[in-house]
Amino acid sequence: MLVIVAAAIASVTNPLLPPDDDRQMIAEAQAIVRTNGDRVWEGFSQAPLPILLIGPDQETLFCGAPAPDFSPAGFDSVTNCAMQTRPRELPVDLSAATYIGDQQVIMVGVPDALGMSRDEWIVTILHEAFHQYQSTLPGYIAAVDRVREMFGGDSSQWMLDYPFPYADSEVENAFKEMTGSALRYLEATSSFERHLATSDYIDARKDAKRAASLKDWAYFEFQAGQEGVARWSEQELGALVATSHPSIAAVAEDGRLGLAASLRAIDRDGLGMWKRSAFYVLGAIEAEMLHQLDPAWQRQYVNAPFSLGTMIERTAEQLQPR
Repeated sequence: MLVIVAAAIASVTNPLLPPDDDRQMIAEAQAIVRTNGDRVWEGFSQAPLPILLIGPDQETLFCGAPAPDFSPAGFDSVTNCAMQTRPRELPVDLSAATYIGDQQVIMVGVPDALGMSRDEWIVTILHEAFHQYQSTLPGYIAAVDRVREMFGGDSSQWMLDYPFPYADSEVENAFKEMTGSALRYLEATSSFERHLATSDYIDARKDAKRAASLKDWAYFEFQAGQEGVARWSEQELGALVATSHPSIAAVAEDGRLGLAASLRAIDRDGLGMWKRSAFYVLGAIEAEMLHQLDPAWQRQYVNAPFSLGTMIERTAEQLQPR
């Protein structure tokens, strides 16, 4: 009995073990993906889900392969994961899916550091989990390499810093037409209205493509297909857990409803203010357009993740009455 009590006390006071609630959040997020992922994307439930939790002084890697500079820290019965730790190196407010060695890892600070509620934090993990899944798709690495070659070098900094001509009047006006038709799409109350709004959006998208350079447009397509689709996916996953996790579903639904508010703000503030964040909003709406046009649209995305425009145009054309 004394041995059991001593072991329990050691477990509670183990300085390598993050707080129970943090580990429970990780377990809940992973369970949502494992249980519901395939209802959104084929094979999503099998995506690797290593998570690096960034604490004030320590980083803990859950469910990861052995990683450079990390030390084994035992098995966690809450997440059912082996743990590895190292002293903190990363910002406590980081939220991203990126690489440690050869494995892609969700790197995330605790909710307080990110200014998030518990439910918002879990939805953020769902978003980053999609990025992990994305990296396993057959056409993804090749598509990223093509875009990277266009922007030059091995650095990924272009994803954040590319000087897209946000303030160019012709480009901004063309995107204003896109946001206007996207808003009409979201506010449509019938399939006929959605069809008209989709058609208007396709035309506005073509005009915007003509207004931008080839390189500029490749940047928009990348951000729409990368971050926009991730935003759509987190919202879809959240909607699927309305019964089991209603507060998480509510956060996801707020994100969906917020798309219309974002479009109004983009129109009011201008593309120059929102920059690439506007592309994330439009990409999420384009994913929803595709989902309404063809519930199996994900099969196209798997091989061409940065071609949402082509997919929308082709799918809409195929549905036109002959």
